[in-house]
Amino acid sequence: MNGWWTKFVQVGYVVRNRDIAIERLVESGIQPFESYSLPPMVGNWWVRGMPVDPGDMTAAVPPKGAWIGGPDLEILQASEGLPYWDFVEIGGGGYHHVAFAVSDLDRVVEELQKKGLSVLYAGKWEGGGWAYLESDELSGIVLEVFENGSRVKESAQTSSAFRSFKCVGAVVPDLDRTTRFLEELGATPFRSAPVSNSEAPAFRGKPVSGRYRRATGNLGGLAVELVQPIEGSSPYSEFLEVTGGGIRHLGFAVDDLDTEISRLTQAGADVLLSGQRPDGRFAEVALQADGFIVRLVGA
Repeated sequence: MNGWWTKFVQVGYVVRNRDIAIERLVESGIQPFESYSLPPMVGNWWVRGMPVDPGDMTAAVPPKGAWIGGPDLEILQASEGLPYWDFVEIGGGGYHHVAFAVSDLDRVVEELQKKGLSVLYAGKWEGGGWAYLESDELSGIVLEVFENGSRVKESAQTSSAFRSFKCVGAVVPDLDRTTRFLEELGATPFRSAPVSNSEAPAFRGKPVSGRYRRATGNLGGLAVELVQPIEGSSPYSEFLEVTGGGIRHLGFAVDDLDTEISRLTQAGADVLLSGQRPDGRFAEVALQADGFIVRLVGA
């Protein structure tokens, strides 16, 4: 570990309308949502290397966050001029980035740029700031580092389905390329699973025909599962076709899988994928919010 990723703290989720998305997530049991309290901004923001005056972002809607069993879930509304806008135009919304707290933002950004990452979006506030970093090797996975930022508090109101966060799942076109790059950034060695015909017997109620590769590793306390579709139809091949790759789902452990599936479907969720894996029965569920997919694994 290179000391860049001090602590994994947040998942950024980008939508077209913040309030509608939050309303739907609350119906699914993610609550309460709180506004972030950040220090005063200092100087310009930077978007893909170009300076932007924060005062020009009059249409920007402040983010809100909720605790999801470890990290925060930050809800960001896309506004023209910010990189979130391109993101929703391509995929319609979804998980945009994962965020890590760091102790020296400038040093970390400089060293990560030497590793081949480029700054997508950055800015400063008093005593710190943030930077989003991307690379072709990450295939749509955006990494945020920030210094001296606020977090929301753990909440007793959060549904049992979202109190035991396990991992981030991402789909990439070249598994070897992405795992190699993440290991160069300080991730633990990724462990590959055999090429499979999907352990899931049902994809939207029909047999799964797709084959894919899977590998798992850890970056700064964040468990990461990467999937590369190989052939046939699967939820992973569909996601890759639409987005080109990136973060697809969040994983949670639950005590009673059937109870949680019933509760979420009554709230309007759709079961995309279900079956048995070595770690237990699972279901991937799409909540009624732009691109919000969770994988629930039974105890």
